[in-house]
Amino acid sequence: MQLKTLRLINFKNYQDETVVFSKGFTAILGKNGAGKTNILEAIHYLSLTRGYSNSTDAQNIRRDQPFFTAIGKLEETAQMQEIQVSFDGTGKTLRLDGKECRRFSDHLGKFPVVQIAPQDISLIWETGEIRRRFFDLWMSQINRSFLEDLIRYQHFLKQRNTLLKNIRDGAQADAELLNLYENEMTGPADRISQARKAFLEQISPALTGFYQRLAGEAEKINIEVESEFIPLQGNLW
Repeated sequence: MQLKTLRLINFKNYQDETVVFSKGFTAILGKNGAGKTNILEAIHYLSLTRGYSNSTDAQNIRRDQPFFTAIGKLEETAQMQEIQVSFDGTGKTLRLDGKECRRFSDHLGKFPVVQIAPQDISLIWETGEIRRRFFDLWMSQINRSFLEDLIRYQHFLKQRNTLLKNIRDGAQADAELLNLYENEMTGPADRISQARKAFLEQISPALTGFYQRLAGEAEKINIEVESEFIPLQGNLW
């Protein structure tokens, strides 16, 4: 699969520009502030329906404009596909070959992407939540069952937390509803933990190999997951 062209309309600093990509490896060159990273941000939108940075959708609209649109044309086995992501200040739309996608999660994984950036150092410096989010996004693109479990778990987690907040604020406790939410979370949570563990075991040899190429044999590295559903063994990641 190859991204052939990318058209940006009112996206960041681009008014209406089209980028044409060559076959194979592409390098984007330009002065500071020219918009190189904005191109990568737009590609991230086409694949994951959201930007890579922590900015909101509204912050990606060109100044004094009411909307942005990113359109990518991709080629796979001589067949062209077009992805369009638009945001009008109130809502976001996603279209594949002109047909609107109702559930963004259905789009996830169709056009996988991995972006590497300097701020990835936060995976080492910051909390486990940052690392989980990184791996969850990676896994969601290649494992549909994991994505569905993640969506279901987060849905009931949000419902449970809202209920607990209401109880804290003085609402009458509903133990039956609270138990229902927690029971609905248990199955997905267990499968999510097992999937994370299996995924880290799968990529661990590659991680070890790449690290030893940098540090030599003097240092060893491994990656493991700590979870309430999986007994902790060895080092934390």
